[in-house]
Amino acid sequence: MDDPKDGIFSGFADLKYYVQWIRGILNKHFIENSCFLPIVEGILYSYEGSNEILSHGTLINHHRTIIEKCELGYHMAYPIGIRFCQGKGKWLSNTEKLCFNCGRVYVKNHVLIDNGDKALVGTAPWNVGIYQLNKTDSNYDMICGGSIISPNLIISAAHCFWKKAMLSKKISITDDLYKIAVGKYDRNFTIIDNEFTQIINVETIHLKEGYYGPTGFHAEDIAIIVLQNLVSFSNGVSPICIDWNGKYNVANGDQGKIVGWGKTEKGISSPILLEASLPYIDHSTCRNMFINGFELFVTVDKFCAGSSLGNQIFNRRQ
Repeated sequence: MDDPKDGIFSGFADLKYYVQWIRGILNKHFIENSCFLPIVEGILYSYEGSNEILSHGTLINHHRTIIEKCELGYHMAYPIGIRFCQGKGKWLSNTEKLCFNCGRVYVKNHVLIDNGDKALVGTAPWNVGIYQLNKTDSNYDMICGGSIISPNLIISAAHCFWKKAMLSKKISITDDLYKIAVGKYDRNFTIIDNEFTQIINVETIHLKEGYYGPTGFHAEDIAIIVLQNLVSFSNGVSPICIDWNGKYNVANGDQGKIVGWGKTEKGISSPILLEASLPYIDHSTCRNMFINGFELFVTVDKFCAGSSLGNQIFNRRQ
């Protein structure tokens, strides 16, 4: 659209307002025996039997089979994704959502209320509860939390499993001593919280070789848990991110999310998952905040979160 009275002036139609209308016309006139590959974040398409990557939006002929895989950094909810073009723009697919990115919330949070305390269901899809069998009453008691880093691996703290006299930092589990609860918000092991909840047995626990408990000032307090079965990823269950290449820097005061079933202001363990947003405190600043010997426990692999006036959260670097 030009207006010669105003000199050089042009106006253009923004196609984003008309995508659905254009697609409707295309479907009616051009793809009677075809389908368009949908534009979906994290998905890689290829023809069955071919490694050539197809662009999103590619026109696929009737009765062709497409293989779906995930881009690097995404995790697959199913072993393989397949979609078959039925024609008239209709696909037959074996998956609803195949690829999930780390550290992302996919569901709209809703509030779980228990005796006045609140937790947001869906706020931390990577979080898990770690339970240990109480051989006295045959119940499973929560001992720690953890985070999903892959379909069969959980990251947690070494002190949750360490014993002073242990001979190996690799613990093989053969007696159902530990279980992992995914999609869990209520501390009670017997409660199935929601459609995303999964209970999975532990196969092996790897403690960091340099962890020696309080005598080592809890340095290298980190553990990797190997699961017997794979976690099923979904809108409510997905992994946490790890900065594998050291690309990101966190500055003092940057806000971070923490979730857990820790002690409340009343000094009791919370019956439901709680969430807080706290500022990051680097190692040297944190160490200088403590006196009377506690600063020795702020080893080089630690950082803190919280207020410089108190209420610090002590943690390890990840």
